Amino acid sequence: MEVHSWNSSSGNSATSASNTDSLLEPTEPEVQQIAAELELMKGYLDNLELQLKTGVPACPPRLPVDCANIEPDLKDSSDANIRQLQRNVYKLEHQIAELFACSDMAKDMLTVLGCSFCQLQRDMRDARQQYDAVESIKLQTDHQASLCLQRYTHLCHMFANWSDSKENAKEMQSVFLNYVESMHTKAAYLAEKHIRYKQLEEAENICMLATKQLIRQAKDVEDYLDALLDVQLFSQVSCVNPGYHTVGELEPNNVCFKSNILPTIPPFVSFSSTWHYRMMHMIKHKLMLNILPKHKTH
Repeated sequence: MEVHSWNSSSGNSATSASNTDSLLEPTEPEVQQIAAELELMKGYLDNLELQLKTGVPACPPRLPVDCANIEPDLKDSSDANIRQLQRNVYKLEHQIAELFACSDMAKDMLTVLGCSFCQLQRDMRDARQQYDAVESIKLQTDHQASLCLQRYTHLCHMFANWSDSKENAKEMQSVFLNYVESMHTKAAYLAEKHIRYKQLEEAENICMLATKQLIRQAKDVEDYLDALLDVQLFSQVSCVNPGYHTVGELEPNNVCFKSNILPTIPPFVSFSSTWHYRMMHMIKHKLMLNILPKHKTH
């Protein structure tokens, strides 16, 4: 806005100066005053040009100002300073056009930068979400690590360590070796087994012979008892006289025996209650006790 106002004021002053030169001849004080004003204007324009050039990135190259093209327009002015001022105004107009081009370029760059800024904001939001996820994983990992350390400490206090386990394993190994040494080998067990089988067969043969002998003795006793029973039966028989039929008397021609004369013989005897079974059971029990491994006494 300052540039445009200065352009209008400078144009008006140049027009008024040209009209004044055409009408009246300037005096010496007026020329000095105009020269001083021109010097001030020139300094102001230089400062303005420096300010306009400051911070302007990559402006397009300036258009070459051909002063020969403006010579016909400046012929009406007889003052060299005014013509120089008009040339400066012309150059300034070209510079202002260049600055407008730079402004348009800067607007385009600002638009691109705005899009880039929006994209960066989206990227920052995504990065923030990723950072939050990583931070959450880190916190969970720290929590789990503390729990793992707590469990490890608990296990170290609850369970035995490697040295204790090794000592216990040595003790168990010694106990196992002692137990193995107290056991019979397979060859010794087979030899002992054959010996026990032979002893069982011999004992069974002895039992069979004893059983046969016992049966013979029992048969002899039975024959003796039968003979003795026959003698007692004939001696204890009493015949009742016929014709008596009182109460409590028997019919004629019947035989009456005294009480507890006939022996009571059971119809069946179990094998487990016999002497042969008890003897075989006792022999087998003793043999099994001898076959079992003998533990060493320390």
